[in-house]
Amino acid sequence: WQESPGQESRRLPHHGREERGRQDGCEEGAGQAGSSGQEAGALTVTVRLVIVAVGQRQPAWADTAYEDFAKRFPPEARLELKAVKAEPRGGKSAAQLMAAEAQRIEAAVPRGARRIVLDERGDRVTTVQLAERLQRWMGEGRDAALLIGGPDGLAPSLKATADERLRLSDLTLPHAFVRVLLAEALYRAWSVTAGHPYHRE
Repeated sequence: WQESPGQESRRLPHHGREERGRQDGCEEGAGQAGSSGQEAGALTVTVRLVIVAVGQRQPAWADTAYEDFAKRFPPEARLELKAVKAEPRGGKSAAQLMAAEAQRIEAAVPRGARRIVLDERGDRVTTVQLAERLQRWMGEGRDAALLIGGPDGLAPSLKATADERLRLSDLTLPHAFVRVLLAEALYRAWSVTAGHPYHRE
């Protein structure tokens, strides 16, 4: 997915994780509660839905909207955001920029996670179809990483590692909108699987 440039705003606190994020070029958003696996004393397997997106500074409204959806997810399907640093433009070619950002994305993707690339040529799905995919991801018992590129998109080498590709919209959207829309779409899909009244056909 492509980002519209020029979006600068405040950074939300990250509950003591900001220093680690600065070291590896990655910031983690709220809605996170540790590693995947089984919760202590629980019988269900916890799967993380990890949005890995290029661009660490977003408008305050986008941060607030994302967090609102992230906190609604149940313990067995937590939504997390890992925002990685966009490569400074500085006269570099698009290929160089995407290659540098691809390295940061790779470092942020959980080991063994299913990779879902957001791409303009990806599969167009309905809410019900996304819910079916979400059930499949959760049934695998491994994390799912949803990758969002920067202004130039994702490097072809990174796209080649995708387990699947999704198309969020036919429109080119600002980066801040993409995160919020994806969080809402995933929550809506979860509500379908859970029989929650949030989604109605």
